[in-house]
Amino acid sequence: MTGDTGDDDRLAGLFREAASDGGAPAPGFDHGDVVATSRRITARRRSAVIGGALALFAVAGIGTVVALPRADTSTVSAAAPAPAQRAADAAAPPAPAAPEAALGCPGGAGGGAGGCVAGGAGSGGGTGSGAAAGPPVAVGAPLGPGSTTCADRQDPALRALLVEVLPEVASAPAAATTDVCLPGSERYVSVELGGGVFTAAYLPPGTVPSLAEGASSAPTASGGTVIVSPPPALRDRAPAILQYLGPRL
Repeated sequence: MTGDTGDDDRLAGLFREAASDGGAPAPGFDHGDVVATSRRITARRRSAVIGGALALFAVAGIGTVVALPRADTSTVSAAAPAPAQRAADAAAPPAPAAPEAALGCPGGAGGGAGGCVAGGAGSGGGTGSGAAAGPPVAVGAPLGPGSTTCADRQDPALRALLVEVLPEVASAPAAATTDVCLPGSERYVSVELGGGVFTAAYLPPGTVPSLAEGASSAPTASGGTVIVSPPPALRDRAPAILQYLGPRL
């Protein structure tokens, strides 16, 4: 113990002598340098921590931005039909229309199983429409509305008038029609003629028709409307047919 203490005292003395030696070189730094260096090290550490946090935030932000379009795309894809389904729908043939649908009434805009829209007298527009400003002058007593419970789809009185202006109707077979009960005041005739279906209809006063493509109409002497829907081969004869039927209906 005594020897160790003596060695310590001797070393301490040597250090004191070295510190007090006037020929020893001056120190290369002082207290201010130590403080400044410590601050720079602390600043670098803080910058490293903040930079790492910003990098992590940037990665998280990019991940969020990328995820949103993917979620939105999946939603749109689920709502939109698949390309194969769209192609199948486009290739599917349209359902065959009933003769009344070819006229556009009933079944057209504002139409229904109960007949055309009730409203002011007149006729709707359509291809080759022959509508005039008012009812034509009657030729004798006009046929006028029907009197059955349901409209006759092959009305004999209307067919007789058609034969007078379109003789081919006399030998034409009846076309298929629906079983929907339409108002008995309406009249219809549907025959297979001219490579298709020729349909004529009479609608009573107060009924406004909605015409389909290819159909045309004209007012009648009774205040109603006559509509014809011929196949393409007979379409050029529609104006003459309307002009003949108008004063007689």
